[in-house]
Amino acid sequence: MPSSLVFSDVAFRQQRSERARMTLTVGQALIAGAAGFWVLHGLSLQNWVFAGVEGLVAASGAALLFVTRRVPLALAGHLTFWVTFACIWLMLLSLEGVQGPGSSFNQVWFLTLAVGACVVLIEVRRSVAVCYVALCAASFLAAQLGWITADPVAPLPAELAGPGRGVGMLLHAFAMLVLVRAIVEDVRRGEHALAESASRIQALLDNVLPATVSARLRRDGTTFADKHEACSVLFADIVGFTPLASATPPDALVRLLDEVFSTFDDLAESLGLEKIKTIGDAYMAASGLPEARADHAIVLVEFALRMREAVAAYPRLSIRIGINSGQVVAGLIGKQRLAYDLWGDTVNIAAHMESHGIAGEIQVSAATHALIAEQFACDAGGEVAVAGRPPLHVYRVSGRRREGAHG
Repeated sequence: MPSSLVFSDVAFRQQRSERARMTLTVGQALIAGAAGFWVLHGLSLQNWVFAGVEGLVAASGAALLFVTRRVPLALAGHLTFWVTFACIWLMLLSLEGVQGPGSSFNQVWFLTLAVGACVVLIEVRRSVAVCYVALCAASFLAAQLGWITADPVAPLPAELAGPGRGVGMLLHAFAMLVLVRAIVEDVRRGEHALAESASRIQALLDNVLPATVSARLRRDGTTFADKHEACSVLFADIVGFTPLASATPPDALVRLLDEVFSTFDDLAESLGLEKIKTIGDAYMAASGLPEARADHAIVLVEFALRMREAVAAYPRLSIRIGINSGQVVAGLIGKQRLAYDLWGDTVNIAAHMESHGIAGEIQVSAATHALIAEQFACDAGGEVAVAGRPPLHVYRVSGRRREGAHG
């Protein structure tokens, strides 16, 4: 599975199907290979019955290898279970008989088959897998506890009984090792995939939310809103964007807007500010939240100056910026498409500072001016009339009082 993809439920199902297919293939190869070995051994001793029974088992394993690769997983699992189940009973009844506890090692293969059925068929239907495991357990108990007794059709010669048990124990251990390894490897891959997915989700959250907000959302898993007593809010709007959009091809327009806003993002990151959102050609940022900082107004005005300088590199563009400082409520609300946002009178006034501003100018409120007057030169901009409130005194930032006033 490509590591560049975040694992989905579909990807995990595919991984589990691959594990089931691998388990089937290994089990069928084990049946065919082990039985083939005993066929040769039986022929060398001229024990035709033993060689014939083992040959039938070997042929069954080889046929399963050929057939089940070409059919759906569910059918392959069912075929393998019933053929293997029949082969175990064939070896029990024909060669060793069923004589109670310890009379045969072959009955242990019912337990191996039960584990294999659980690994493979749990992906098909849980109830079927449970029934198959129960059938294997019942068969093992019936043979082991003597609930069923039967004499062998062709008793296994003494020269084969001892080595057969030893080799059978090794094969059983190997089969269980393969099954356990398949499960452990599946768990390991799943853990790796989950860790990778969690890392990518964390990176995605950190990209769209402030780091502390992202960590809080992952920790608490609930929406929230907090009051911030002292912060500054900026709105910026590209002037004349609507006529520019009508005269520019869509792909070129998107590239231009992406280039400008990416520059703003880099500036915000370098100054430790929080980009809140973009709406069309408008850009919103804030300072002093979610972590408080004493210079919130100063650094945001410095950001505005750098924004204006960056836009000056585009002859067809001009920017209008408004800033206000004060108390806001910030957080995540709602159920879908969560976004970190701000509310309150401070935000509304910042929006008015921008909308009543002049192209190419940075207009700030009296509250912001009081916090930046020592670092930045400002000109009085008169008053702005806003419905439902007294006229607002505004100022326009003309520049830094000294180069490098901030950052």
